[in-house]
Amino acid sequence: PTEIGAWTRVDMFFAYNNALRGTLPTEIVAWRQIREFYVQNNAVSGTLPSEIGAWTQIRYFDVYSNALSGTLPTEIGAWTQIRYFDVYSNALSGTLPTEMGAWTLII
Repeated sequence: PTEIGAWTRVDMFFAYNNALRGTLPTEIVAWRQIREFYVQNNAVSGTLPSEIGAWTQIRYFDVYSNALSGTLPTEIGAWTQIRYFDVYSNALSGTLPTEMGAWTLII
């Protein structure tokens, strides 16, 4: 729902192991304070919006086992606090953005 864009103080979002379908709402880009985002083991499709690059506080990003497609947005290179990044088992294509080379805290 578009109303989730009004959730401006989201720190953690957990919606894993469900049967969620459809695309990620573009309104989630308003979650500027997000540190942990877990939507693994669903049926989420579409592309990752490039605007999530503005999530500069993100530390854990997990969208494992969905139906995401397209390429990883280069804007995620701005995630200097990222420690865990999992996009395994999707339908992503292309190459890893070179900007990810700046990630120094990844485990």
